[in-house]
Amino acid sequence: MQPRVSIVMPSFNARETIAATLNSVVTQTYVAFELIVVDDGSTDGTPDLIDALRDPRVRLIRAPHSGLPGAARNRAASACTGEFVAFLDADDLWVPEKLERQIQALDGHPDIGLMHTAAYHLCGDRVEPQPGRCPAREPLWGRRLMDALLRSNFIYTPSVMVRRRLLDATGWFDEDPALRGPEDFDLWLRLCEAGVLFAYLDEPLLLYRVRADSVSRNPAGDLTGSLAAIAKACRRNPPLRAIHATVLAARFHGLHLARAEHRLRAGEQGGWVDLAHALWWNPSSGRAWAWLALAMAGSRGRSVLLGWHARRRGQSAGPARV
Repeated sequence: MQPRVSIVMPSFNARETIAATLNSVVTQTYVAFELIVVDDGSTDGTPDLIDALRDPRVRLIRAPHSGLPGAARNRAASACTGEFVAFLDADDLWVPEKLERQIQALDGHPDIGLMHTAAYHLCGDRVEPQPGRCPAREPLWGRRLMDALLRSNFIYTPSVMVRRRLLDATGWFDEDPALRGPEDFDLWLRLCEAGVLFAYLDEPLLLYRVRADSVSRNPAGDLTGSLAAIAKACRRNPPLRAIHATVLAARFHGLHLARAEHRLRAGEQGGWVDLAHALWWNPSSGRAWAWLALAMAGSRGRSVLLGWHARRRGQSAGPARV
């Protein structure tokens, strides 16, 4: 059977989670797929688990370690034979109907180029329903889509299915190390620039694993990558700064302020630079001025104030859930 969907999965030292992830793929109700796992130089025996599956629809590509999920996904590009491409990480899970529901929707709407879905969060063994992150239920493209993406990256990459020809035309993932983490956000921006229609399926078809050690839980790297992706978009399309000036100002302010907070909590001097950028984008930001005062309090004063703030947040949050 010729596969219509090529599933691309990067893996690195994923022995603890990848067996469940693979099972969520091979038990899909839609069977006309191929799964291409690109192992990014694992040292924990992850490739052995993939080989042991012995499913003819599953192929393993071994690659030297790059540390870049985008580079690993790109290694699968030439091996894909499907009309559609779906992405899945080695620690996330799909519900059994995920591929079937998206294929039905895309076959019924040939104008849609990319479809993403809602998700559950998987926190250990606990499944938590999530409010929909997509700002609109109707398909988005052009200026409205760009405006929404510049406000936030609302797309779960492992929920995406996209037409292969659009990835080929756009160039798949940018392997710039500065984009590590939000390399998917950069791709969405470029697909938007190419006029691709994005659609949202308001069904939680993905179980997105939330772990402290995942790439997506690296706040400084994620913030830096998002800034780099938006800067690249502005260089590719200079009118973007004028067309989306208000949205960009708010996003640049928010990203720089968030990175300043992260760096100042860690005692890094770079937080001062981010505070300056945050205030340049929004001079009336009370939060930025408060952090500036905190930064000027010195390391001991900052430690005391941050401890007090953490205790207040803990008290206001109420008892911890178990």
